[in-house]
Amino acid sequence: GKKLIIEERTSEGDKHFEVREWEGDSFNSFIDRMESEEAAASSKEALIKRLSEKRDRELHALEDRLRRQKERYASTAGFEASKTAADTLASYIHLARKGMESITLDGFDGSRITIPLDPALSPEENLEKLYQRYRKDRRTHQMAEEEAAATRQAIADAESKYRELFEEGNLARIAKEN
Repeated sequence: GKKLIIEERTSEGDKHFEVREWEGDSFNSFIDRMESEEAAASSKEALIKRLSEKRDRELHALEDRLRRQKERYASTAGFEASKTAADTLASYIHLARKGMESITLDGFDGSRITIPLDPALSPEENLEKLYQRYRKDRRTHQMAEEEAAATRQAIADAESKYRELFEEGNLARIAKEN
């Protein structure tokens, strides 16, 4: 190979490098301390960012669950109408025949009620189907209401937990949550 030639520095010209004041045993220990403080600040920011993302995902999932529970609650809100239709059909079962697609009867309140029927089923099977729908919708409605209340509480608990974590700024606890 070639020979390495080291040039001698002559002058730095207009360049002026300011030397910072430092404390400690050595300049190297000062630099190490400064870098570790910067790393800790960066680490804290990263932890807080990850915790914020986790909070957002958790709350989004809970709010989505609550939305679905509300939809289920609303879709089964007319369960009493199924019972009224079933009770009315039970009172007039002798008028229903297999093969009918619907039957219009006088309701208990004096109004006319049209009840859709399955033509493939007998009147008794149609009646049982109406009562089964009523029981299922009533159960689903009650469960959706209870689940929605539990989900609302879970949302409140999660918001409180994350608010507490962010207010404390406790890195050890934030790291544990991540």
